[in-house]
Amino acid sequence: MKPDPVLQEACQVKDQLGEKFSWNPIAICAHLMEAQLLPREGTPLVQDLQASLKQQTARIARLPERPLVDEFLPEDPIFAELRSVRAQLAQEREASALREKPPRYGHDEQS
Repeated sequence: MKPDPVLQEACQVKDQLGEKFSWNPIAICAHLMEAQLLPREGTPLVQDLQASLKQQTARIARLPERPLVDEFLPEDPIFAELRSVRAQLAQEREASALREKPPRYGHDEQS
């Protein structure tokens, strides 16, 4: 199995922060919260919002169309069985509710 580079990097960062802050989770979280407020170096900021939106719209338009989930569900045997089990349970509950009489509190007791 090939090692996952993203997971390796996350573990490396975790180990570095742990060693730097003596594995104190409160200190690590405080450092990360402060680091979020600082501007990132090398990360471009959006200077032209309209151009960025146009670029993202074009990128989304190139993505393949997602298949509708409902198209697959009626033919799936697992979902068909699930529907039949649910229908059977509903019928059994309805039948048992009709047979049972609700308890009558206070009417049967003679004081």
